[in-house]
Parts: sequence; C-alpha cells; structure tokens
Amino acid sequence: MSHLVQADWLYERLNNPDIVIFDARFNPGHEQGGLVDYEQDHIPGAVYVDLRHDLTDERVERSFLPDADVLSAKLSGAGVNRETTVVIYGDGGNSAPFRLWWLLQYWGHKNAFILDGGYSSWKRAGYPLTADVPVPRAGRFKPVVNDKLIATAVEIRDRLPFVGKSLTIIDARQPHGEPELPWYKHHIPGAVPVSWKELFDVEGNYRSQEEIRRLYDGIDPQQEVILYCGRGVGSCPAIFALHELGYRQVRLYAGSWSDWSSDSGNPVAVGEE
Repeated sequence: MSHLVQADWLYERLNNPDIVIFDARFNPGHEQGGLVDYEQDHIPGAVYVDLRHDLTDERVERSFLPDADVLSAKLSGAGVNRETTVVIYGDGGNSAPFRLWWLLQYWGHKNAFILDGGYSSWKRAGYPLTADVPVPRAGRFKPVVNDKLIATAVEIRDRLPFVGKSLTIIDARQPHGEPELPWYKHHIPGAVPVSWKELFDVEGNYRSQEEIRRLYDGIDPQQEVILYCGRGVGSCPAIFALHELGYRQVRLYAGSWSDWSSDSGNPVAVGEE
C-alpha cells in the first residue's frame, strides 16, 4: 500500500474527524523553523509540528530521537489515536514530514501518509487555506516501539563483513564541499552513496516512482538495508522512498554519521573505498 496521497484525496476528506493533518514545513534559516509560514496560512485543520523542537532532540547524542512521552503528548493533543489516519505535509523538499512519518512507524502507528507535493500542490490546486489555528479534540496516542526499525553502531560494526552480501548500507547525506572533497570522502566502509536530496527535483517536488526506482537500482530488496545521514533526519525521506518501492528490511541508524564519527574505534573509509 502506498503512503503517498494526493491533494484531491485529502480535499475530499478534509472534514473527516478521523483524519489529523500535520504541517511540517521547515525553514532551516529561520529560528522559528516553519512556524512563520504556518501562521501566515496552512491547510484547514492542520497542526504545526517543528523539526527542531518536536521531531529531534539534540541532547540525545546517540540517537537524536525525541522523547517519546513529549511527542506523544503533542500527537495526543492534536487528536491522534491508535486508529487515526495521519496526513503530513511539508514544502520545498524538506525532510521533516518524512521524519514524522518514520517516527510514527517506529512507534507502531502505520496509518500515516505524506501529501505528495506538500503545501505547494495544495495551493496550486486552489484548495482552501486558513490562518486559523485549530482546537482539536483530544486523542490518546501511546507509542509501541518497534526496535527492529533501528540499527546501532555496535550492530553495524559487527556486520561490516556482510556488507554487499546480506546487508546494504546507504549513505544518504546530501552533497557538500568542494569537488575534490566529495560528501562521501569519509564514510562507513562499504556504504553506497545515494543522497536523500536526489529524491526531489530542483523545485522541491518529490520525484516519480520510476525516477526514484532508478536511484536505488542495484540495491537488492532481499537484503537488509541500513541508512544513515548526518543525524538521522535526512535518511527518513530515503526510508520512505524504499518503503514505497517495496523494500521491507529497512532500518535507520538513528545517530548516523554524528554518532559513528564520534567513536575512534569505528572504522572509517576514505574516498571511494
């Protein structure tokens, strides 16, 4: 089943009390993230969720995962129950909607969807927008952690001999630096570089299924796949993409490169090694 929904699908269900919408737009250059955009206008009924304050915790160095009780209170306050359909949107190719989608998967809530094209697709369709902040009915969300979706540094280190055999590691970090210092200059040994930014076109639109399939061509869906990025956020769009392609053994290294590189005992490959 696809977890990508279209604007017309959401519009037809906009007043359905069993659907909760989250606005996860994020502006990394603004200290308030996407809150300014949300306050200007948003999809009616949408509740704002912030990447920095709600979906990550910089204090948890080994995982950067938010406190389950804190985010559960946020979800419950927005009206989320175990049976609720959750629809999340962002804009401009940001990773925040996919981070919330993954967190819901990790906490056992599988009925969560991403709005294809995000806020822009909704606005282009001429559907209503509002600046009104909703007052949702209270829900009761209780996380049920699925540890099978998480990989640790110890597990990865122990399984490095199996990379390319029964395990694929994907380095999902976005490119940066000079041409002679590519983004994969230092990486986990054997990792395949597929940047999460490649999932979006220059306008920030999520690419077609066929384009995304080509990005992951050669990655065996029968193997276990572990993804990492800088701090475990950028990997979430990639995990979503693989899920849409039918990959089912996909895990997130939550602490990602920030955790791996902090331990001098972890092996590091250079260049295209």
